[in-house]
Amino acid sequence: MVYKKNRHELSSEVQLPKGSEDAFYFRDLLVYGLDAVANKITEYDNEYNISQHQKLNDALLRFLNLDKNNNTTRIYTLNYDRLVPKILKQNKIPVFDGFSDSTGAEYEENYPVNEDKILEDFECLNYYNLHGSVYWRRTTDIANLNKAFCVYPNQEQANYTNQENETTSRDESFFASNIVTGYNKLQRTNLPPLNAFSYAFQRDCIEADTLVVVGYSFTDKHINRIIR
Repeated sequence: MVYKKNRHELSSEVQLPKGSEDAFYFRDLLVYGLDAVANKITEYDNEYNISQHQKLNDALLRFLNLDKNNNTTRIYTLNYDRLVPKILKQNKIPVFDGFSDSTGAEYEENYPVNEDKILEDFECLNYYNLHGSVYWRRTTDIANLNKAFCVYPNQEQANYTNQENETTSRDESFFASNIVTGYNKLQRTNLPPLNAFSYAFQRDCIEADTLVVVGYSFTDKHINRIIR
């Protein structure tokens, strides 16, 4: 079977190993679905749409009550967007997303994960994507000779750039997408920074003054266990 590398390189073909056709087909089918999700998110997660809902933005800031003295507010989300950080940024409120708390406006800018701050700083205003983000991309971490997620805060990332397998249990590999959905969530969320976010979430359930979870319908068994 002759297989196109990806839909953005129509002239590039490879000969698939015998018996692997189904694996490649379903991988690309998954990529297609995840990219469709990313495209729908970017329809609302943009500066123009945010500017059209100033009353709602102001209501969110009042709800978060960030001006209250000695109040530690910690924010988590099951969504894949950056709506809350963008609203806070418009109001000049720094928020740490696991990568940086001072993102600029340059389209190509990107930041590596800061696991030390995730695991040590429980006083900062944070916004952690417990199931990934359409703004993450898998890149080569030269320091650790490994692949890792970094954030492109002004540029959504399609999953055709994230087509790699990872292993967190012996002989059980999975598709390392920047979006975690469907089955095998425990395996997928064992990758950094998702595993660090999970640790922080468990600790904040006990110690945070105010805990905000965005986009949660109380149907995720893993999150329910942590909250209980």
